[in-house]
Amino acid sequence: MTLSNLTPAQGLRLMLDFYRDVRAEGCQPENLDDMLLVEWGTYNSGEGRSFCINMVRQFIEALTEDEGGASSMTTLSLTFHFPPSAQFDGLQDHHWCSTPDEVKDFERLIIGSEAYRAVATARPWMVTLDYGPV
Repeated sequence: MTLSNLTPAQGLRLMLDFYRDVRAEGCQPENLDDMLLVEWGTYNSGEGRSFCINMVRQFIEALTEDEGGASSMTTLSLTFHFPPSAQFDGLQDHHWCSTPDEVKDFERLIIGSEAYRAVATARPWMVTLDYGPV
């Protein structure tokens, strides 16, 4: 399986499994330092308008005094882009998953959405995976 061949259903499974099974060093889920976000809607991301489903894992790590003492936020973002269409008009929303214990309810919420059902097994015209500071 390659990034360009992923469907949103496969990407969702990978992101949920990664969040549930792998804890980020220096991040405590109970402090909301490690959360998942899913969002969808039609946006202009610099490549023209597209309908996107974006799955983001957000990491907030407290820095030591030697590192400046502030917090550092990074994200791992998996985005599926589809051509805009009337089918997607009005489909815009976002949802957070705050702890691994919420993954099953979070997954049910996503799978039950009209946006997800519209593209779950469709081949996007572009898939992007980004990791870096916010």
